[in-house]
Amino acid sequence: MQLVLQVLLVLVASLFGIVTNYATGVDEAPWLLQVIQKASVPAIGLLIVAMVVGQIVVYRLENPAPPRVDWPRDRSPYPGLDAFAEDEAAVFFGREALAVELTRRLHTSSDRPADRFLVLVGASGSGKSSLVRAGVMPRLRDRRWTLVPLFTPGAHPLGALASALASAGGGQEPASAVLRRLRQGLPAVRTELTRLRGGRFRHVLLQAGEFRESCACGRRNPLTVAPNCPSDA
Repeated sequence: MQLVLQVLLVLVASLFGIVTNYATGVDEAPWLLQVIQKASVPAIGLLIVAMVVGQIVVYRLENPAPPRVDWPRDRSPYPGLDAFAEDEAAVFFGREALAVELTRRLHTSSDRPADRFLVLVGASGSGKSSLVRAGVMPRLRDRRWTLVPLFTPGAHPLGALASALASAGGGQEPASAVLRRLRQGLPAVRTELTRLRGGRFRHVLLQAGEFRESCACGRRNPLTVAPNCPSDA
């Protein structure tokens, strides 16, 4: 979006410059060119202001702040040894910079599918799940994003993925029906995600965790393609 605004500004400014040069280079320029010549400088100023405002709007869309929620006084703000959940975002703090960076990377446009694959790796218990659930997901919720529930591939990755996709679809059809379509091949995954997206300008976040379990099941997992597994992902 930022690049589009900058390109439009350059194109319109160049057009005004060409028209102005033409209008001043002839004895009697058409009245429309004379109007454009007189309005070119104010128009360029307005375009610059529009570009600055557009940059701010785009930045706010790509780096949304988590929603502020009043925390119930009778509810403990500590989940104990469990990971923070999305509804506990109001009491999750200390990872704002990481959450903003992950959100920015998810909004980065790219034509290469590999660039849209974001891996979060860290030691067990370092807070990866809390960062995603309570830090990133609230920033994406209701902002042109459809969030597929976190699933663990395990020994049956297609079944786990089908259950997550069925849940993201509101349970309108059973996971078994989704699983039958997924078994048709990798293009079926893209078709399911496109169906969930619900609009051209929306995005889908597909979350997969505990890849070490998928690596542990080794040859039984047909989707495990990495020969070496990270310590935790």
